[in-house]
Amino acid sequence: MHRELLFIPDAEPEDEDAFSFEERDYVRMEGSERRGPSRFPWSQRQLSDLATIFHGEDADGARQRMAKDLARLLAGLQWVPDEDALQDADALGEEVVFTVRSSAPELYTLPWEIVRTDTSDTFLADHPSVMVRHCVPGLATRPLPAAPEHPGVLFAWSDAGGRVPHASMRESIEAACTAGGVAFHELPRVHAGTLQDALDERPLSVVHLLCHGAPGRSPGEPATLSWGDGSHKPVTAVALAKLLRPHRNHVRMVVLSACGSGDASQDALFLGSMAQEIHKKGIPTVVSSRYRLSIAGAGRLAKALYDKLLREGWSLERAVRHARMHLLRADELGETHEGDAYGLQIYSHALEACGPDGGGQDGARPVLSTYPFGTSQGPAPAAEPPQQTVTIVPASTPEARQAQRDMLLAALRMLSEDPTVELAEEGSQGSAGR
Repeated sequence: MHRELLFIPDAEPEDEDAFSFEERDYVRMEGSERRGPSRFPWSQRQLSDLATIFHGEDADGARQRMAKDLARLLAGLQWVPDEDALQDADALGEEVVFTVRSSAPELYTLPWEIVRTDTSDTFLADHPSVMVRHCVPGLATRPLPAAPEHPGVLFAWSDAGGRVPHASMRESIEAACTAGGVAFHELPRVHAGTLQDALDERPLSVVHLLCHGAPGRSPGEPATLSWGDGSHKPVTAVALAKLLRPHRNHVRMVVLSACGSGDASQDALFLGSMAQEIHKKGIPTVVSSRYRLSIAGAGRLAKALYDKLLREGWSLERAVRHARMHLLRADELGETHEGDAYGLQIYSHALEACGPDGGGQDGARPVLSTYPFGTSQGPAPAAEPPQQTVTIVPASTPEARQAQRDMLLAALRMLSEDPTVELAEEGSQGSAGR
């Protein structure tokens, strides 16, 4: 199931460039219908809670308060998550995708992953079936992806801002690349020159950047990433996006293992987060952290993500949901990583092109799956697509059974991105697979 949450300000401020966090009314668009308006105060308490959540220490209270604030905002916009439906999706192993898109840039600073779904303080991201992703306005429809020319991971890291787990992360990513039959290249103490040279020589389909995020040098200045050997100037979102832009047809995904790479709240000019800027400049998919990213959490995230993508052939969306659940589970030391789990973000296109058998409308359909190393039919050179089996109880009449079969076949073709999928029947119950 896919649901787009499109928000716009109820009235544009007189001077958009001078806008800061101020009380404001918002509207949710549902087709051509306006839902709302609903007001968000941007109070000092809320801004303090956002800062507490960002730093991740003793954030449970702030997280609960912000979850209730978001629930109130959405209730005023006539949208309340259905907890029973989400629990059913969890039990059935379904995928539920919420795409957040807004012309009000400040709304991207809100933690939509922790929208409260019921009175027991359950968050959207607590559901293993749920993916909350983000899309910036104005992006063209994503072309239906073909297999990348150079599937692999360019692992670029720098400890200029402090210690990073480059050795353990290299080991887990390289092992997954070997299992999946894709290339792996390490770029130590990366900076603009070495990254540019590596991309010019052979742009691999995934760039994984491990370094430390840093706040702007003065109020109003955008956040940066510390890279190089300490003598190199930190890189801004705009500079990194410009460097990556020429390779946007080859680099399918950028993973930012850096504190606050998906956060724009520290930037009073709203130039956008690192992830937003890279995505706007043409990189189809960006995975980032909204908050501070712990060293232990970064390592667990990388291993879980690449193991599922390359060893088991999962889609990115499914792998990210698994990685989030993995971070919420206690590790061997009994520690959980809620801040890392709830801060995990995907920036992606909302729509992709499709043919007449693709299940979309007007030549486009919602993006339901992403394969940065291949396609749904071949997720990685050495990884088979995960086998899927669905058992159904046939309807009572031949006409109803045919309609049931047609609906199931259309859904399977859309979800698998394969218009050639067929159904095979076994006995009195139908079994659909590929």
